[in-house]
Amino acid sequence: MAGTIKHGYMLGLSHEMAGELDEAISAYTQEMALNPKLGRLRLADAYCERAGAHQKEMKDAAIADYEKSIDTGASADGCSCDPYNPLFGLYTQDRRYDEAWEIVHKARSSKKWIAPELLDRLKKESGRSD
Repeated sequence: MAGTIKHGYMLGLSHEMAGELDEAISAYTQEMALNPKLGRLRLADAYCERAGAHQKEMKDAAIADYEKSIDTGASADGCSCDPYNPLFGLYTQDRRYDEAWEIVHKARSSKKWIAPELLDRLKKESGRSD
């Protein structure tokens, strides 16, 4: 089983390094069944990276991937990609203020940083302070 875990993890890393994020997500999803902690962290990063790659041309898909990244475990230590600030920015840009505030609360509960200028913009545009 240890060889399977290492193989799945390495396969996912190989795909991720090659920019093959769909394949990396698939490999990490399989990895999660065998090694939940490691698979979850890598999967959260892969979703976040794929969202960043598609953010400009496929906004809805990017939002869905950022949300999956957060739900999968981006709040855990060890994730290198930050889904909170870009997702927060997309929601604010689209005037989806309630959803932006939800991201602020999730980020705070996960001890993740939200850019102060983005938070100030949300407060101003939404007319809320929290």
